Amino acid sequence: MARAAAGRVVRPKAQGAASEAVHYATGLALGALYGAAVEFAPAIAAGGGAAFGGVVWLPLDEGLVPVLDLAPPSRETARRGHAYALASHALFGVSLELARAAMARLLRWSPIAG
Repeated sequence: MARAAAGRVVRPKAQGAASEAVHYATGLALGALYGAAVEFAPAIAAGGGAAFGGVVWLPLDEGLVPVLDLAPPSRETARRGHAYALASHALFGVSLELARAAMARLLRWSPIAG
């Protein structure tokens, strides 16, 4: 995965940083997608964004990440690890919604209209 993203073999010392960069870039892309999608389909913000976080967690963390061999297979992860990952992604979704709603209010506010 790191080789595909960097276009070259990533040294073992740099693999952790490369992994973090891919993780944050994915989060950034998902955040942009969420922000745009909610404007067209407000139901996506269900649960204050937590549902979106769960929808992200299931196919990515439980599916794609193990398939790409970036984590052990899901069946080898303790239930506690799955619960933590789901809660973390739900919080990610809530954070996205809070940020999106604040930006929407800010962008719709006008000093003339008050």
